[in-house]
Amino acid sequence: EQIHKVVGDAFHFVPKQKTLIELMPDHPWFAVRITGEPNVYTFAASTGPVIALEAPRTGKNHTNIFDWIRVIRHEYTHTANLAITNNRIPHWFTEAAAVHMELAPRAFNTCRLLQTSLDNGDLFDLEQINVAFVRPKRPNDRALAYAQGNWMYDYMLERWGDQAPLDMMAGYARGEREGSLI
Repeated sequence: EQIHKVVGDAFHFVPKQKTLIELMPDHPWFAVRITGEPNVYTFAASTGPVIALEAPRTGKNHTNIFDWIRVIRHEYTHTANLAITNNRIPHWFTEAAAVHMELAPRAFNTCRLLQTSLDNGDLFDLEQINVAFVRPKRPNDRALAYAQGNWMYDYMLERWGDQAPLDMMAGYARGEREGSLI
């Protein structure tokens, strides 16, 4: 309920239905639930009003332990963003908002990744960043996509205020494309 309030207040969102959280006993169960295949690169996912995740454990068939509250808040942010935009939110934007709502400081390694990518001219454009989440070309592409998206989101908040992401989500809900919103 606390996560619901924090995310709901941030996005001025009240869901039409309760969110179902499915806790899978291990990684293969989770992966098959999400993709139909026994292996997938993540341990939690939101598909609208359903959040699925594997149990946070170490050992055989487990990804690792993780911060339960932070992960649920991240996934619930996806649930809110998908509902707010009628499932029309770009991948980078929902991940950026979800990382922001983890309410955790940017890790030093993430700062270094952003700095190195900026210095080397390796930051993504708006098409590349969406693809990097699902079809990364380099080992750090997914991590960079999360980091850069969150960095862009934080810049938006700093430059234009808390209403800016909400206005963009309203535009996505109307079917507008990024080019007209940015």
